[in-house]
Amino acid sequence: MIGVATGTYGDRDYWAVLVERAFRSVQAQTLHCEFQWVHGDTLHEARNEAANKLIKRGCDYLIFLDADDELDYEYAALTSQYAEISSSPFPVVYTATIGIVYGVRDLSPYMQSPKDILKENFITIGALHPAALFKEIGGFDDWPVLEDWAYWAKAFVHGATFVPCPSAVYEVHISSERLGRNKSAPDSVVSDTFTRIRALYGYQAMKAGRQ
Repeated sequence: MIGVATGTYGDRDYWAVLVERAFRSVQAQTLHCEFQWVHGDTLHEARNEAANKLIKRGCDYLIFLDADDELDYEYAALTSQYAEISSSPFPVVYTATIGIVYGVRDLSPYMQSPKDILKENFITIGALHPAALFKEIGGFDDWPVLEDWAYWAKAFVHGATFVPCPSAVYEVHISSERLGRNKSAPDSVVSDTFTRIRALYGYQAMKAGRQ
């Protein structure tokens, strides 16, 4: 069973409207998914709590869905198929994305080319992965920015394999209200966090024989 987890913090009333739209995209999936929204004091705590609640409900796979984004209707079915045929114990199935800018949908999806996850992020937050991987790495950590990259870098250290699924599409809504923590934070904070993540998981990967 697939669980879709959404975590938010800050203005709950603002997020509630967007979560309703995200939830409708989960309801529209051709393969049934459980959904859990948690509004917490911090983003990482909210995401972790939502994921743990889904795991307690018996979910084998997790998808993290940002509250202001959506999943294409075949997203869960396509990504889970790729996960099931993967030989990796910890497949992370990443997908194409499409921008919806001020309500206008881009002409076609965009698929990131694979990169060295220890140097930069190329995985969307919505990549489907086993709940066992979430438990193995202990969920999200408390980073001021770039927490998605830190999560996938940590997953790689613990044996995750990144599996491309270009036929599935994660829908990213872009508006003046959506700056996100990475773009609204001071440059010095982003730069410092970038350096710390690279150093931490680069070192851990070397110790684990993953480099």
